[in-house]
Amino acid sequence: MKITARFGEGSGRVLRADDDHDWCISHPAEGPRPRLFCPDIECGQRLIAVERARDDGVVTRFFRYARKAIPCGHLDSDTPVEVSAHSGTTGPETDEHAWLKKIVHTWAIEAGYACAEVETVLSGGIKADVFVPGACRGRVEIQRVATDIEARSAPYDDVLWLLRQADSDANARYMFDMPCVQVRILVQTPRGFRPGAPWSDSEEHQYKIMASSTVLGLNPRRDEPGESFFESRPMPLPLFLRQVWGGVRRWHPRSEPHYYGGWILDEDYRAWQRSRSSVTPAPPRVTSPRAQTQCTSTEAEGSTKDERTSSEKSEDPHPTPPQVPAAPCVVDSPGGQVPASEVVGQKDRGAQKSERGGRTIWERFIGWFTGGV
Repeated sequence: MKITARFGEGSGRVLRADDDHDWCISHPAEGPRPRLFCPDIECGQRLIAVERARDDGVVTRFFRYARKAIPCGHLDSDTPVEVSAHSGTTGPETDEHAWLKKIVHTWAIEAGYACAEVETVLSGGIKADVFVPGACRGRVEIQRVATDIEARSAPYDDVLWLLRQADSDANARYMFDMPCVQVRILVQTPRGFRPGAPWSDSEEHQYKIMASSTVLGLNPRRDEPGESFFESRPMPLPLFLRQVWGGVRRWHPRSEPHYYGGWILDEDYRAWQRSRSSVTPAPPRVTSPRAQTQCTSTEAEGSTKDERTSSEKSEDPHPTPPQVPAAPCVVDSPGGQVPASEVVGQKDRGAQKSERGGRTIWERFIGWFTGGV
C-alpha cells in the first residue's frame, strides 16, 4: 500500500491520504474516481484510494494497487493513515464543506430563521456547522469524510446529518439508523445529469441539490400484496430542510412504518396509522339469524311435542301397568323338560301346516314316538 499518489500521469499533483482536501480529490463522494498513479514520476502503476472505518472510531486511508497488478515497491508504506472519526477532520476545511455550510445557512435565513449561525458552539462543547435556533433539528452537520456519527450525536442529539458520501463503507452503517440524509449535487448536461461541484466549477450551471435515500413518501402501490407503505422519494434539499425545521417531517427509526429509518411527513405517518387501525381481525364465525330462527323453531317444536306427549301420558286414566316377566314354565317331553314357551311355539307352528289323515303333524309325531300308529 501507499499513503501518497499522483493525480494523473506525468508530472501530476501528488495527493496525500492524511490531507482532507487531497482525499476529497482522491476519493470523491460522487461520480467517477480519478486516475491515480504511483507517486514516482517515472512509474505508471495504477492506484486506487481506499477508506475503511473501524469499530473503535478510527478511519484508515491508503492507496492500494489495482487488482492483479504487480507491486512496484516505490514509496510503499506498511501502515495506512489513521483518522479520528470523532473529530471528523484532520486538516483545513475543504471548499466543498465551506460551500455547503454557506448555502444551508442562506436557506435557513430565507426560511425565516434570522438568527441562524455558522460554526456555533453548543452545550457539551459541540461545534455545529450550522445552528438554526427555534427549529426542529436545529443542529445541522455537513459530513463528507468518515466519522463516528453515533458518538458525535450523543452530546446534542437534536441533529440532522447531511452526508455527501453516504454510500461508502464508512458512513453507510449510519445512514438508515441515525437522523441522516444523503445530499446529491447534480448538473444537467445534454447527455443527462452528472455530479456537480459548484465550489470548483469554472462555468456557471443550474445545479440540482437533492435530499435522497432516507426521504420517504407514500408508495402508490401500497395497497398491493407485498408492497411497503412507504418508498424512497428524493426531493429538493431546500424544501426538505424547511419541512424538517418546521416539524412537519420527522425522523422515524427502524420500526413498523418502514424497514429502515427515514424522514416521513406527519400527514403520511397519520395515513399509515389509519391504515393500521382499519385492519381488524376477522370476526368469529356465527350462524346466520335465519338459520338460528329455524333451529330455534325446530327445537321449540320438538320440545313442545315431547311436553305434549309427556302430558298425555300423565293424564291417561287407565295407565298400562309395567310388564313383569313371569317365571319360566316347563313341561315334560320325551327328551326331558322343555320350556313351555317352546312347546307352545312348536305346537302353533305344527297347527299352521296342512293335516294328513285327520291328524296334525304334531299328533303324528307323538304317535310315532310312543309306538302308536
